[in-house]
Amino acid sequence: MWTVAGPILGAIEGHFLALTGIGAVAIFSTALFTRIFVRVLGLLAVLPVIAVLMFLGVPASNGAMSSYLEPQLFRMLHEVLPVPAAVESARSILYSDADIVGSQLTTFAVWGVIYLVVVALIDRFRPRKALATVTAES
Repeated sequence: MWTVAGPILGAIEGHFLALTGIGAVAIFSTALFTRIFVRVLGLLAVLPVIAVLMFLGVPASNGAMSSYLEPQLFRMLHEVLPVPAAVESARSILYSDADIVGSQLTTFAVWGVIYLVVVALIDRFRPRKALATVTAES
């Protein structure tokens, strides 16, 4: 995609580092979100992750359709979910000289802290099976 959008179309010229940084933060946030479900459900975590990220995050992202044309639920989720934060960050970098990236990075940071706290609580009250097996053998 970068090869087509960058050198061929000239659509995203000059924003490589900013977009790469936002992409890395968005991927990290999504990975932490997925990790919560993996710790609780194991391999079945794919289903709820897709349900939340795709069916709630993507419509709320304001990427394909304006959030003003969507139900109120998606307008509310647009302000708090990390998927819309990623879309708005990329849009801001490309078209508005990154004027709202700070607020979107705050959204990522808040969710990152929430994810880490939830994973720590899950590990505290429900230790992983591999760790329980090793300690039982000792």
